[in-house]
Amino acid sequence: MSFFARTQNSSRGFTLVEALFSLAMVGVLIICMYSAFSSGFGGIQNEREDARATQILIAKMDQLRLLNWEQVTTNGFPKEFTESFNPEMPVPPKSKGKTKGKGSKGKSMDPLVYYGEIEVKKGPNDVNYEDDVKQVEISVEWETPNGRRRERKLTTYVARYGLQNYVY
Repeated sequence: MSFFARTQNSSRGFTLVEALFSLAMVGVLIICMYSAFSSGFGGIQNEREDARATQILIAKMDQLRLLNWEQVTTNGFPKEFTESFNPEMPVPPKSKGKTKGKGSKGKSMDPLVYYGEIEVKKGPNDVNYEDDVKQVEISVEWETPNGRRRERKLTTYVARYGLQNYVY
């Protein structure tokens, strides 16, 4: 037998150290993949919550556009409101979403509820039409399932005779 054939025969398998090292590398890769997936799904959930908050803000702004000047200035509309994350589900009957529902793994979870407020403020104060324009701020806040509090706001102006008459 030649020298080359003898050395090739003796090095056919892996050593225990090589096998343990490759097993540790696979473990680290699995942990990294799990972390990447959970971070990605968390980001997607945040974006879904933000999109729903934006839908609620736009819907309330559209409702406000249907009101006349007297209704806007005398608060002829509800100043506070609640909306569910799922538009097809009703808001839980108790305020601040304290009803518990069963989540995954037997844990109880609060349903995701958005709490909003509409505030009508004075408009610009250094112009000659200050009594004919009001600033409206609609804000929505919610608490994520992991306990983080978030909020979004939308601000616009409402004019007595339409905004186009006040823009120069």
